[in-house]
Amino acid sequence: MEAQSIKPPDWAGTWDFSHAQLEAPLQVYVRDSKDASNRAMLGINPAKRPDVWATWKAMEANPVEPVFSQSGNRVAFDGLWDGCSWTLDIAPHSLKDTITIKDKAIAPKDFRWTIKLSPGATLDARADGIHLLDSDGVSQGQITYPVAWDGNGSDMDHNIRVAMSFGEPIGPFLQMILTPNAVDVAASVGDVVIDPTTVIQGAPDIEDALIFSSVSDANWGGRPDIIVSNTIHALSRVAASALPAGTIDDFRHVIRVGGIASINPLELFFIKDANDWVEGTNNGTTQVGSCSWNHAKNATQSWAGSAGCSTSGTDFEASGSPPSEILPANSFVTFTLPTVWASDWRDAVKAANGHVGFMVDASNNKTWFSTEQAGPSIRPAYEVDFTTGPAGAPFLFLSRRR
Repeated sequence: MEAQSIKPPDWAGTWDFSHAQLEAPLQVYVRDSKDASNRAMLGINPAKRPDVWATWKAMEANPVEPVFSQSGNRVAFDGLWDGCSWTLDIAPHSLKDTITIKDKAIAPKDFRWTIKLSPGATLDARADGIHLLDSDGVSQGQITYPVAWDGNGSDMDHNIRVAMSFGEPIGPFLQMILTPNAVDVAASVGDVVIDPTTVIQGAPDIEDALIFSSVSDANWGGRPDIIVSNTIHALSRVAASALPAGTIDDFRHVIRVGGIASINPLELFFIKDANDWVEGTNNGTTQVGSCSWNHAKNATQSWAGSAGCSTSGTDFEASGSPPSEILPANSFVTFTLPTVWASDWRDAVKAANGHVGFMVDASNNKTWFSTEQAGPSIRPAYEVDFTTGPAGAPFLFLSRRR
């Protein structure tokens, strides 16, 4: 999230947001809850459809300033309701919000928002959640139905029922209501975070570099973009220590592509244990001990199989269907990675050497922004959906993802 005062596209009136994520497929706007007038706390719209948007404002809420994490990917409204907090986890393609009940004695019995939609937009209840439809009835976003768990000390169970409903409209605003079952809440004794998402972005948790056959001993770890072609390969990895505990439910890698589109896909392969490459800090010159086309560590350790980390089964694990995506120009691209990659790296089952990327039959260079890029919102990211077990104090977490 970037600190700025900006209005979302095509919004009029007093919508006045203090922070925004703009360089992403999902544009997000956040402000405090201190204004008594009917201003939104949260706004979203797809970047490709600025005419389709929605805003949320918490009802019967306390005046709270949002607190932003250092990366800007998490926004916390502590004490938004008595005994409760509201947390937003913001990723390029998704927004997850979590209500945490910290004090059951003073927490409200339900949680209400007013929602304003762009002209012609509607909400439609479907089997997989509430969809935001444009004026043509095409879904542009989704709110999954809420779930809640109580960690009872030995097991996880779907034992807290939560209802989502819509109350009577308030003027031009819809009213959405979340109601956790009072009996289930009263009986809760443990805590579990429901389907949370961790977004890992930037150094030191992510390292990336290109390796180039034409300058075979040069290191490119300090370059602000990654180039890939038939003669240039891409390396990337996420630190094992940054990966969350618990069951990995989904694992994704997100990159922001530059101005040249690809016709053929980029494929990613799991780098084997022997190739513990070093990112380095140079931009086209030799750096002893850092990766290059010829070496995992220049002058000290060659690639296990062949130059360019190129040999299937030796440099990287063979795969008949690797993660693969076309790269549209000036777009965010998401690769869905095998969840076992994340758990194997985190649990030291295999070395956290990341993945190597090859373009399929690509004569022209394709680029995306690296971890050295100045703009934080367009650096590569890893997104991890996970489920944790019971721990700690008796909190109840309600969660849903937009």
